[in-house]
Amino acid sequence: MEKISLVTGCYDIVHIGHIELFKFCKSISDKVVVGLDSDERVKESKGRDRPYHTVNDRLKFLEAIRYIDDIFVFSSDEDLIQNLHLYSP
Repeated sequence: MEKISLVTGCYDIVHIGHIELFKFCKSISDKVVVGLDSDERVKESKGRDRPYHTVNDRLKFLEAIRYIDDIFVFSSDEDLIQNLHLYSP
């Protein structure tokens, strides 16, 4: 059975801690999946001046990281749960 690591967040300001997290997840699993907060969700949690980068830009940043295998954008907890079903056996 394939092992999957799921990490979620806004990743508006990607830093070395994020890279180390993705690298660690890749070392313990076959696939690393990132749940990326939508722009609306970031505004709700971080304030109206965020995100600094649009969801499309944040997606491009994350797609360039070699430890990440798949990314999906979610807007709510229910949306997150729906996306998780794509990765369950």
